[in-house]
Amino acid sequence: ALKEVYFTNSIAPRNTSDKIKYITVADAFGEAIVRVYKNHSISSLYYS
Repeated sequence: ALKEVYFTNSIAPRNTSDKIKYITVADAFGEAIVRVYKNHSISSLYYS
């Protein structure tokens, strides 16, 4: 049986169980936006 399940909070959470956990993606989205705006690579955000 599953002990915990993790989702991102990019969609409004509807937590109905203590086993469902949400993690924030705000920092990653913000950093990706800044890097795209500055014409920098975002691949290191996903391969670190």
